[in-house]
Amino acid sequence: DFSKLPASVAVLVTARPEVDVRRKLAPLRPTVLDAEEYASECARDVDVYLRHVLTPHIQDERRLSSTVKAVTAKSDGLFLYLHFVREKLERGDVDVDMLPDGLGGVYEGELKRVLGDNGLGDKESESRRVVEAVIAAPMPVHVTDQLPGLSNVAVDSVLDILDKLEHLLPVRDDDCVHVFHKSFSDWVTREGHQLSKLEKYKWSHFMVDLEVANRRLASACAESLMPFLNEDADRFESDRHAIDAFRRAGVVDDARRLAAPGEYASRWIVTHLLGAGGSFGDAALAVVCSLRFVVERAKEMDTLIADVALVPRADLLREVLVRSRKARSDWLFEELWQRLLGFSEARGTADVYRLAIDARNKARAELMISARAACLAPAGSPVRSVLRGHVGRVNGVATYLTSNGDPRVVSCGGDETIKVWDPITGGDALLVLTGHSGEVTGVATYVLNDDPRVVSCARDWTICTWDPSADGDPLVVLKGHVGVYRVTTYVAANGDVRVVSCGHDKIQIWDPGDDGDALVVVNHPYVDAHKPRWFLGVTTFVTSDDKVRIVSCGAEELRVWNSRGDALLLLEGHAFSNTSGTFDAYERIPLSDLGEILYVEDVTTYVASNGEMRVVSCANDGTLLVWDPIAGGDALCVLWGHAGRDEETGPYSSILYDASISSVTTYVTSTGETRVVSCADDKTVRIWDAVEGQERFSNHHLLCIPLEVECKALCVVDTNDSRILVFGHADGSVTYWDIL
Repeated sequence: DFSKLPASVAVLVTARPEVDVRRKLAPLRPTVLDAEEYASECARDVDVYLRHVLTPHIQDERRLSSTVKAVTAKSDGLFLYLHFVREKLERGDVDVDMLPDGLGGVYEGELKRVLGDNGLGDKESESRRVVEAVIAAPMPVHVTDQLPGLSNVAVDSVLDILDKLEHLLPVRDDDCVHVFHKSFSDWVTREGHQLSKLEKYKWSHFMVDLEVANRRLASACAESLMPFLNEDADRFESDRHAIDAFRRAGVVDDARRLAAPGEYASRWIVTHLLGAGGSFGDAALAVVCSLRFVVERAKEMDTLIADVALVPRADLLREVLVRSRKARSDWLFEELWQRLLGFSEARGTADVYRLAIDARNKARAELMISARAACLAPAGSPVRSVLRGHVGRVNGVATYLTSNGDPRVVSCGGDETIKVWDPITGGDALLVLTGHSGEVTGVATYVLNDDPRVVSCARDWTICTWDPSADGDPLVVLKGHVGVYRVTTYVAANGDVRVVSCGHDKIQIWDPGDDGDALVVVNHPYVDAHKPRWFLGVTTFVTSDDKVRIVSCGAEELRVWNSRGDALLLLEGHAFSNTSGTFDAYERIPLSDLGEILYVEDVTTYVASNGEMRVVSCANDGTLLVWDPIAGGDALCVLWGHAGRDEETGPYSSILYDASISSVTTYVTSTGETRVVSCADDKTVRIWDAVEGQERFSNHHLLCIPLEVECKALCVVDTNDSRILVFGHADGSVTYWDIL
């Protein structure tokens, strides 16, 4: 809350020298005052205060000076001690020789007064257990709701003990027990003091061992959590392992009658396990890697991340939780297993690996329910059908309607073929088009005189036009674009169809009915020979005044062109690998610093709810960016969340790179809402909300679909009564998904 104060009143003064206090204050850049420099001032203040307090009781100057000197020596310069002296004087006790030595003497005397010379008693006394619970608890505990369970002492006895200790452990208006002053905690735990065995024995009746206290509180928390973890222990190994870890470490105390409240137990058990040390500390890793525990604590993700950060060997889990902390709670399972599984296996972290496996099983078990509620409507299976036919990966998919209104899907792949499918009935390919002598890298469709046409491009550097209703050779073969990689189409203002191709260093516009040269050739604007000059994707749209615009993407940027090949806009924003997992609190690292080149892999368009055109691009920096292709400027929205892999060091790396997103498309729901669909090399397809005005950086995807095989291309089929999402996979298969 301090950071929220206006600068004019944000003044904080503390005399606490502890390391943890200094660490917490470090972000405020405090001014540290030198105690030695101000020692004389402090001594003068003590002298002035004591003379003010003692003068009404001691008139003789010599006696007053000697009393001030004696009390000063006993006080160690602490004004809290002087406060006790003033109280004694007000009760008429002015015998300086009887004053205790320092604050420790004050506290010892108070404990003897209310509890007897035996102080807190032996290690199992109720007074000791109550004081231990209050001192070791990281927050004030409620008198009746929490303290009995934590101390394993009945409520009536707790109230009686606190009544005696009201000066040291007062109960305030919130009905919680507070420590009178931090100095009492420091004294009773001997914080900062290295005591010998003899000293520990001497002070044992007036001393709280924090490790012992944390062991008691950890047992109280474990007693509460055991039934909770046991609910799904037959299904999830991570929960069973946490229970077993409690038993192996001796955390579970069979003699305990009372347990900590569930909310306290889940929030603070990690703190107490680590505070107890030894085998209890080892159990902390098993707890934070329990699926039930993580899902329960994820309601307050920041505190969970803070706890996990303290647990040894849990650094991977912390990284993943940081990256997933803004994910919708019902998709946390998806986030966990996809980000954790391979990394935990590579690092040999068994506890984290168990959590990843359980999260994956939970996600798969609930995929049907979740998918139905979000976007997909599976009937008996989340996948409508799987079609196999290509040898090698599928590079592109497109769709069209026959003259009868029947939907068709066109796919192209590394086997140099184009295949036509019926997405409704499934089955084998209706038609296989052959004619290219190289891998077919892109496919698109258009309509000519009510008849569908297919356009393809391949690594034989040709662009072919096909009639998908008849087997045979291509209708037209266009040559002259070396390095062609992708194609798309548009209808010119005069009604003529045009094909736009992109690839190595050029964009070209063609007449698909004429096998002559390209109508327009646009050279890549880069002049630096060291920068890649690839155009990797291309799409088109029509402005409100019926002008055609072409959007290209490639290395480091997007560009908007008119149909004459004039560059209109440069859009830049994909430039980073999000190794930190968030955009609002952590610095993003340029890909160039990681030795990588940024590639904007694909681009598509949609019409926003306000009627304005939008462009969506995806890249190997793991983000999708939404742009205004008319006004230009920075991206309107950044969508992120795909987990990634480092291909340099193997399938997984200790650094969580974002995935390379290979394809993006959009569709409109039956209620008129736009959805963005993306696929990446993390073997997931994600569906996003494209609502205007959402937070600029968002990983709030509506649905994450885990796949067995990586998806390389996407398209949406519109039928009379439904929409079908089409995935083209790396193993040559094509899968169909129903969309509500």
